[in-house]
Amino acid sequence: MDSILAIPLHCSSDIAGSAWVTRHFLHKKPKLPSLVCACYASNKNEDTLKYQNSLPTFPVPPLKQTLEKYLLQYKPHVSQEEYERTKQVVLEFGKHGGVGELLQNKLEQRKEETENWCYDWWTKYFLAKREPNVLTYSPCSLLYPQNFSGVDEQLQFSAKVLASLAETVSSLARHQYPPAMVMGTPLCMDQYYKSMCSCRIPAQPIDKIFYRCIDQPDAYRHVIIMRNNQFFKLDLLSPDMEPIGPADILQHLKHIVDETKEPGIAIGLLTSLQRNRWAEIYSSMAQDEMNAQSFHDIQSSIAVCCLDETETFSDEETKNQYDSRWGLCGGGSKLNSGNRWFDKGFLFAVGTHGETALYGDHTLADGVLAHAVLSQVTKFLNNNENITTDTCAGSLPPKKLEFAVDDFVNQAVEEAGLHID
Repeated sequence: MDSILAIPLHCSSDIAGSAWVTRHFLHKKPKLPSLVCACYASNKNEDTLKYQNSLPTFPVPPLKQTLEKYLLQYKPHVSQEEYERTKQVVLEFGKHGGVGELLQNKLEQRKEETENWCYDWWTKYFLAKREPNVLTYSPCSLLYPQNFSGVDEQLQFSAKVLASLAETVSSLARHQYPPAMVMGTPLCMDQYYKSMCSCRIPAQPIDKIFYRCIDQPDAYRHVIIMRNNQFFKLDLLSPDMEPIGPADILQHLKHIVDETKEPGIAIGLLTSLQRNRWAEIYSSMAQDEMNAQSFHDIQSSIAVCCLDETETFSDEETKNQYDSRWGLCGGGSKLNSGNRWFDKGFLFAVGTHGETALYGDHTLADGVLAHAVLSQVTKFLNNNENITTDTCAGSLPPKKLEFAVDDFVNQAVEEAGLHID
């Protein structure tokens, strides 16, 4: 069944959210950082969750270590006088029988009672923030540009990425994906299952988060394709979780391009608004049954794939600036910001000239999952030549999602466009 996590507002955390763009290179023989390579060195025949029940619980650092690290991080940012004053406060806090020791004991007790004492606080922190999700809590990774000659190569590349994603989801659903390891030590696989088919839902005073683990018997099997601000629901796996082949995917993408010659209303821009404002608009729109169903189809999708029309530049510096802005937010309301759903747990965008960006909501996952997906995509791209639609198996065609739009929605979209620009 679906899970919609709604957590009370009260929380305690000093985790800092941030937005960033990182570069990942797609080579013929990819050379990933050693740590990333180590994450995928486990036996391919092992059950994905083989080590899950034997993992240690999340540790609580010793109080002395925590306070020493706090002072170390604090010192460069203040004067010597401020540092000495703060140091005395920290020493008082950490003395035997003091407040610090009392709180440390409570943390250690919580550790014994939960699998991860920090998990709820971490989740509350991100969901309670009222800043826009874009540029703050939806980090972006830019892949090395692919230098497409036009839309056909854009669709070829996108079909391969989606086919790779289908294989990854299929292997996870069947517990045939190799357990992640670092230097022979197994990692928790929880985020692999929760991030796919996940999405933030705007609400007040704290957002909710939707997810359904992809190894459930009734797991969702579709992705959302966005082009020219329009949404299409496309099954990526069969009912028995067999991946749809790249030839079928390519044929469906070509159909979507044919159906989206003119831009639609940029509903996706609404996800870039401040969270309380977006929650007001969402609540109003969701009262319409058609809107509610379209929202659900987006939220429950494995991922969102955005097919963008982008510009090219002869000057490298101008091109890099354009790519960075395009990657962070879609480039603005006049470009591709409306062709996004920034609340989605897993989203990637592909431009007509070879630009590729990967986004992920930071609430349920960190960089390990992004690196894992990029690693699988790289291998798939390097091992597959151009696709032809001659081998199509005849999978179900994509279904266009519709929204009921009135003056209220049109004004909200215009407001969001001004905000993102």
